[in-house]
Amino acid sequence: MTEMVVRADKNMLLQKLQSDLNIALKSKDALRLSVLRMILSALNYEQIEKQHDLNEEEIIAVLLRDAKKHRESIDSFKKANREDLWKKEELELAIIQTYLPAQMSAGDLKTEIGNIVSALSLEDKQNFGKVMSMVMVKLKGKADGALISGMVKEELQHRKDAETSLRP
Repeated sequence: MTEMVVRADKNMLLQKLQSDLNIALKSKDALRLSVLRMILSALNYEQIEKQHDLNEEEIIAVLLRDAKKHRESIDSFKKANREDLWKKEELELAIIQTYLPAQMSAGDLKTEIGNIVSALSLEDKQNFGKVMSMVMVKLKGKADGALISGMVKEELQHRKDAETSLRP
């Protein structure tokens, strides 16, 4: 953990996480402290795995991965009717989300997806995988992947329906 402190001066987000950890320690905020330790631990593992200092994009990727795990846990706990556990997961998720960049609104996301799909060739529009890869390159980290996937499917279906209605 001391390595993370030494390298924190190179990255503002990492520095903020470390600073907030110290504040949580002093204020005895057990939940925030636990979440920040979990985040810093995950970042440390990622740094060891990649064998270099993490840049801002890599840190955000780790945060997004942790946020996704928490959302999946919340869904599982809700299905199992474990209110105590899903509420705790929601609180932890809220803390993680404070360190993530602002997510795009559904309207902005739909517009951006429409623009990307419009720029693709007809062949590519018929291949969901190609469209998703193009969209994810541009929108990664700006919205949830499942939401993006659903909107891309909707956009492609809308365009397919529009094409078939124009044919005689």
